[in-house]
Amino acid sequence: MSERERANHSVGPTNGLTFFESKAGLNRIEPIQSTFSLMKKIYLPLLIAVVLAVYGCHWEGIRGNGHVVTDARPVSAFSEIEASGALQIEWRNGAADLSVITDQNLLSHVENENIGNRLRLSSHGNLWPTHGIKVVFSSPSRNGARLSGATRFTATQLSGAKFAIESSGAARVMLDGKIDELLADMTGASKLEAESLQTKTAEISTTGAGHAEVAVSDTLKVSITGAGKVIYSGNPKSIEKHVTGAGSIRHTE
Repeated sequence: MSERERANHSVGPTNGLTFFESKAGLNRIEPIQSTFSLMKKIYLPLLIAVVLAVYGCHWEGIRGNGHVVTDARPVSAFSEIEASGALQIEWRNGAADLSVITDQNLLSHVENENIGNRLRLSSHGNLWPTHGIKVVFSSPSRNGARLSGATRFTATQLSGAKFAIESSGAARVMLDGKIDELLADMTGASKLEAESLQTKTAEISTTGAGHAEVAVSDTLKVSITGAGKVIYSGNPKSIEKHVTGAGSIRHTE
């Protein structure tokens, strides 16, 4: 290519593309841009209308009728639970028992099932309760829980050798009492508030933006992947930690 040709042939990379600055090239681009602008004017409003219609139906869901009732349900003995959905759960110590408190017309959308020694809870459909969906139950032994979604979980006066909690999504977990060993796996934006639970050994794993607060006296093992945070109180004799990402471990009095 001659020097003159190189002067008239300007090449420059922009966002991975190559543009040729020439009168002929600009003439070719202008009608394409005009056509594209016209298509946006025609189809964009139509697309927005369709999306709003679809999601409008989804958002509407099933609204509570405002008549809040307590539904006592039969349940067999269990020591573990599995829950999903936007439920407010309170797990107490005592004889096997279960009650669902919410709008009367939403009760059929909250299900419970015994599978061996595990109680499974779930809500179905896009529900809009007037005062939330609260599930209160008790069992003579409490060994662990697996939670997903925007569950709010409380277990008070825990006791025994071990308690395990596995949480994903945006669950909030609150524990208190006294146990020998706590195992916690927090994924997503889950939060564990267990500073009022006295433990000898605690193994905490967070992935994503998980957050955990614990009280431990003997052994603490922490694994953090992502931007998780673990805050612990007490003076454990042994601390093992593995952090990948922007996570942090902090001691508090």
